[in-house]
Amino acid sequence: MIDMIFAMDNNRGLGLDNRLLYRNKDDMKFFKETSMQYDYVVCGRKTYESIGQLKDRKTIVLTRNKNYDTKSKFAKTMTLEQFAEFATGKDILCIGGAEIYEAMLPATENVFLTLINDSKDADAYISDDFMKDLFVQFNMKLLDSYSKDENNETNFLILQYTRK
Repeated sequence: MIDMIFAMDNNRGLGLDNRLLYRNKDDMKFFKETSMQYDYVVCGRKTYESIGQLKDRKTIVLTRNKNYDTKSKFAKTMTLEQFAEFATGKDILCIGGAEIYEAMLPATENVFLTLINDSKDADAYISDDFMKDLFVQFNMKLLDSYSKDENNETNFLILQYTRK
């Protein structure tokens, strides 16, 4: 099973210069608790280089560069084609980036989306087509809502979309 998780703002912005746009502690806690439940997390090379190896999680780094070295014994590299074969029978959480989300959506069962009630400049976005597919092919459920406070720089919702 493949699921995915991401946070986006009101403009569907994901990040800027390979960094997250927001650091909401409660959202980071949700990410950690959720990602720990999976056999593997999968991400693209740029995402991996920006966050590094996540503690206590096995990682698959998708890249076209067959010589790419993660420098971690807990991370494997593979192409998207290799991943499709590898993923069978495993619980995998896709953690980004934008290209990887687009590629994985057809195989995804659940999408955990943090919707941030704010907007900032970004250079990585979720596409209109992705959102249209999400709204048509998945049912949405509100998991939690948070207000701006000492732990969170913005108001945000955590939503779960489950394939119909």
